[in-house]
Amino acid sequence: KLPQQAVLALIAGDDQGEDLLIEIARSRAVRDDAWAPVWALVTLGERRSPRALPAILDCIRTGSDLVHEAAEFALLRYGESAVDPILGFLDENPALEGRVHLYSVLAASRVRRAIDYLIGQLRLDEECAAPVAWALAETRDPFAIAAIERESQRLGGREPEVGEALEAARGTDDLSNPLFQDWRAHWTFEDEDDAESEVEEE
Repeated sequence: KLPQQAVLALIAGDDQGEDLLIEIARSRAVRDDAWAPVWALVTLGERRSPRALPAILDCIRTGSDLVHEAAEFALLRYGESAVDPILGFLDENPALEGRVHLYSVLAASRVRRAIDYLIGQLRLDEECAAPVAWALAETRDPFAIAAIERESQRLGGREPEVGEALEAARGTDDLSNPLFQDWRAHWTFEDEDDAESEVEEE
């Protein structure tokens, strides 16, 4: 709900503005606006301030699914500098509900220690085997691909998505999140004759 100039001012602003953004990000809603913490996280990600990292990570522990996604987006903007804070946070919170978002950030960093951590989690965190496998597949790292193959064999078909991640990692296809690929496959209107229905469906 802010004009672009105001957002740019917050991104470039001083520590006082950052403190306000952190406070908003940590709140569940501001004046009944559930999107306020989301956009605060996005803005903090653009600032890439090290002092905001603990607050962003804390949102993964306490926030909603939407807030988790915004925190993931913010952390992706930090790049390699977020890897060690994320690894420490995961060590302190091993059963974190939103941990798959942190797995995704680690994979995107392409940092060796992050990939090695995910390889270890592939077997340790069986509950999230499929998301970890897909995160590793995106790296196209040969050690990661070998680890996915071993895990796929060990699971013996119990987690078919692990096998799908392995095939994707071996191939040359786009490794975008399969959920979004599924969305694209179902939301096309090439055969739609009725333009009004198409607008309603969108």
